[in-house]
Amino acid sequence: MNDFLFGLTGEIVTPFDPVYSEARQGFNRAVQLFPLIIVYCSDKRDVCNAVIWSGKHCVPIHIRSGGHNYEGYSNGDCTLVIDISRMNQMHIDPCLNQLTVQSGVTNKQVYEFAASEGYPFPGGTCPTVGVSGYTLGGG
Repeated sequence: MNDFLFGLTGEIVTPFDPVYSEARQGFNRAVQLFPLIIVYCSDKRDVCNAVIWSGKHCVPIHIRSGGHNYEGYSNGDCTLVIDISRMNQMHIDPCLNQLTVQSGVTNKQVYEFAASEGYPFPGGTCPTVGVSGYTLGGG
């Protein structure tokens, strides 16, 4: 592994990787931004390591859940994109009628999961928007 990338965990994509062109692209194809690194995080440890790495190397971070932000705020030039789309576990506690989701879950995944468990979900209409986007005012 490149010494510069030491400390990052998860799937790491750089401009030298064949998947970079598609991985960097957000929902709005009119917005063309080129991050330095994209980290696909699978758990909180990957996110923590990315945040620590960005501080150590003075690289700004952007968080991407569904990648659906029309203005491209979940991406950036010369940034570290922390992609949390793989953090998509969900759980329903039937005693509390409470749904717990990880930050990478999309609207479609919530609808399908809640419906499969017999619960309604009063969410938005776009299936690809990430829960984090809704929570943070995006989407």
